[in-house]
Amino acid sequence: MRIPWLLTVAHAFLTAALVAGVLFSATRTQHIAILSTLLILLFGIRMNGGCCATFFEGKPTLSAMGKAFYLREEVPTLTDATFEEILVSNLTFLHLMRIAALSLFPMKEFFES
Repeated sequence: MRIPWLLTVAHAFLTAALVAGVLFSATRTQHIAILSTLLILLFGIRMNGGCCATFFEGKPTLSAMGKAFYLREEVPTLTDATFEEILVSNLTFLHLMRIAALSLFPMKEFFES
């Protein structure tokens, strides 16, 4: 009975680590690693009809909690797979914009003077 809750906690930890990687990655190697992870997740969610970890989680799933927090609807209109795909797509877009911004305006050059 405890295994589904442990999987939910592990899924939440991995999600938080990925979001922290998107927000705080600094080197090109970190950018490439996070971007490749996001793209693998995005295509995996698209091809499998949702995240594979959601199937093994207990109730409520991390996707259900995310929909309740972000959408704030009594009856959610999105499926878990659609919500997960939108979330990972937004993270990928944010990461690409962050990479482009850091390529144009390197933070080290602005703050070293």
